[in-house]
Amino acid sequence: MSVSKPSTLQVPLEQAEAQALLPVKGKSPVFSEEVIRRAAEGKAYYVEIIYRGLSPLLFGISLRYAGNREDAEDILQESFIKIFNNLSRFRHEGSFEGWARRITVNTALEFLRKKTLYFEEIDKSRGTPSKENIEDVLQAEELMELLRLMPDGYRTVFNLYVIEGFSHAEIAKMLGISEGTSKSQLSRAKEWIRQRLVNVYPERFSHLKNSNSDE
Repeated sequence: MSVSKPSTLQVPLEQAEAQALLPVKGKSPVFSEEVIRRAAEGKAYYVEIIYRGLSPLLFGISLRYAGNREDAEDILQESFIKIFNNLSRFRHEGSFEGWARRITVNTALEFLRKKTLYFEEIDKSRGTPSKENIEDVLQAEELMELLRLMPDGYRTVFNLYVIEGFSHAEIAKMLGISEGTSKSQLSRAKEWIRQRLVNVYPERFSHLKNSNSDE
């Protein structure tokens, strides 16, 4: 089964109403119960509202986990299949956007598991990376580019902990690893970022050069 952008040539009597609900560029989409209900019934224009409203957000999430556009597009497509197949199960007990986001994250994790994620244990003899939040010194575009280049195991845990806000206990359960492994992956991910920044931008990030310290 594949998901493509819904056609805008169906349900002409609802076109004006639905077009008025399409997301405005630069603003977060808001999905009413009516939009979700009609999309669950298969109304094409309301399906399009959800598709167009969520696509930028969900593709960004997919790309953060996949590291490349081809895999991200596969994750996005599978995510929309699950979203549209389960619209009737959404209980309106939280934000619809958050619900769709969780589906996408879980879909990305399933995709990565099929690729056999490798989680490297930290070598304590190499020292412990700084507790400094390396990501705070980066622009969003810079962080996205680094995530694209990062090894899968590092990138997955970094995304889940730093960006999604999961705890190490939650990450361990989601990925089938120990909390210690989750912590070591995050530490190595931050160290990987630090080294990359120091090597590529020595003047801008010289203050990170000797940031390692024991906990």
